[in-house]
Order: sequence, then C-alpha cells, then structure tokens
Amino acid sequence: MSKNLKEKISVIIKKFEIGKFQEVINESLVLLKKNDNDFLWNLLGLSFQNLNQIKKSIDCFENAINLNQKNFSALNNLGLSHKKIKNYLEAEEYLLKSIELNPNYLNALVNLGNIKNETYFFEESIMYYKKAIKLNNKTPLIFLNISNVYQTINQIEQAKKYLEE
Repeated sequence: MSKNLKEKISVIIKKFEIGKFQEVINESLVLLKKNDNDFLWNLLGLSFQNLNQIKKSIDCFENAINLNQKNFSALNNLGLSHKKIKNYLEAEEYLLKSIELNPNYLNALVNLGNIKNETYFFEESIMYYKKAIKLNNKTPLIFLNISNVYQTINQIEQAKKYLEE
C-alpha cells in the first residue's frame, strides 16, 4: 500500500470516528475504484451500517471477505448486519467464522452472546459472555449483559454477582 493511500485512509478513518459516515462513503468509493482493499470495504460497510443501510453494508462486508477471507473483523461486521435484519442463523455463522480465525476477538464473542440471548439460548449466551469476560474484565457492558441473562433465567444470585463485579 502506497504512502499516499495510507494517508488518505487515515483521513477517512478520522472522519468515521467523528461520525461523518456519508463523507466516509463518498471518499471510500472513490478510493476503491483504484484500490480494491478489504480494509476500505469493511470501513465502507460500517459506514452504511451506521446509517442503517444494511443491504449495502452486507454487500461491502462480502466484498471485503472476498478479498481477504481471513478478515475476522469484516466477518464479525457481516454477522452484525445479519443480526440487525434478524437473520440470526447467518449472523451466527459469520460470527463463528470470525471466532474461528481469532478465538480472542472480544467483539465477536459478545455479539454471539447477544444473539444467543435474543434467540433464547441462554446457557450458550452465558458461555460466550464468560469467554469475553476472561479476555476483558474491564468492560461493564459484558457484566450487565450476563447479569441480564441470569435475571431472565431467574438465577438472581448469579445476576447480582456479575453486577457487583
């Protein structure tokens, strides 16, 4: 990747971070005409996802994965897009592929825990949240998620335990 391309991508990333998703889309599409790049496709997909243009985000993540089948971030994001439109089986498939490539990928573990919770597979949800906590015990949202699952299955003491941690 050329220095010029890296600089342009760096500018696009900054725009993404401050929520200028339409600018990210416009500039990424220009760059992608000359540089087919899985990172840019992934970023473009995230921008569409943030604008709730899920079909377009799915297309972008698929392009990223076609360029780099080991892009575990794009697989995770593709799973999230499918989750947003309630394609839970496909979402789970992509999240599992992401975890297969990177077993310590916190985002995919939490996302899979969320899907399992939403689809009433509470024990599996707890398992994924516990794996995520082992990787990062500093993220309050994971503790809240696992506590909510324990409350749902009426294991109040376990729920309290995770809320206190």
